[in-house]
Amino acid sequence: MKGKYAIIEELSDLYPVTLLCELLDVWRSAYYRYLKRKLLDPDREIKQRIKAIYLQRERKLKLLKNIRMLWAR
Repeated sequence: MKGKYAIIEELSDLYPVTLLCELLDVWRSAYYRYLKRKLLDPDREIKQRIKAIYLQRERKLKLLKNIRMLWAR
């Protein structure tokens, strides 16, 4: 699911940012801060995806470890 800021960014070519922010109940200054942060770290999305994959893998490994412990009993 896309966040509110991503939706505003996507629709900002078609509609005024002020209107979109109002409809989505987002402060306009917060939206522009989001854009600035995004420009400062262009690899942010990739880092988040890598972290999500890593955490998912860790959960699977922990589950396997618990299953092995149960079978060992």
